[in-house]
Amino acid sequence: MESFIERMRLFEKQIELEWKVSYFLGSGDSCQIFSDPTTKTHNISIPERWLKSTTIFFSIYLHEVLHELCHAKLAELIDPIFSTVIFSKKYSIADRKFQKSAKQLYLSQSHVDIWVNDLRHHVWPHVTIVDCASFLRAAEVIFHEDPTIITDSLELSIALAQYLGEAKRRSLFIPLLPQSLLTPLIIELSQFYQSLPPLSYNKTEDIRLLEKTTQQAARILDFQIIPKLVDEEGRIVWIL
Repeated sequence: MESFIERMRLFEKQIELEWKVSYFLGSGDSCQIFSDPTTKTHNISIPERWLKSTTIFFSIYLHEVLHELCHAKLAELIDPIFSTVIFSKKYSIADRKFQKSAKQLYLSQSHVDIWVNDLRHHVWPHVTIVDCASFLRAAEVIFHEDPTIITDSLELSIALAQYLGEAKRRSLFIPLLPQSLLTPLIIELSQFYQSLPPLSYNKTEDIRLLEKTTQQAARILDFQIIPKLVDEEGRIVWIL
């Protein structure tokens, strides 16, 4: 872990992060970040299995953690809402209605990853190619095992639409995909992701842009939520 952290500090310097970054081993299948403006810290959880070999990590999974570092940079430059989804304190996690709406919000605002990867592409353009190739390999395995999964998994549809939208956004060559994968929803979402305006790095403007585009995504996904961003005790949070 020490050698991993030592190498990650170099990437933190390259992107000029000012807050302290801490890395933790997690049991999940993906990275997670929590940015705390009060303590000015970023806490990044990394699947433990990824670090069984640092050599394998830096050849296969590095792009994932660099993505989280870019979340951290947006948190510092704009607001932590671009790094961590935070809801108003008025909601109860045990409320099932809130749980459903919260999941819809997570999916609706997932296009934040497009802006995160815009920054990553600017700092480490070669990583974009690695990320796209990694997604294609994983998608090929999934679709081979279950060709109908694209119509059953909204999360996978969003991931595929983001892949297509980002590739077109950066004028990358991508292999032709089977027409069966290009559902009307995926086509509409990919066009939405491709055409997202770039961030201005002005807090007021970008928070307004995030709110507006999240509402647009919710409509495309046919969700019955109208999410809004508000200031609650000095912290920008989501209300549903």
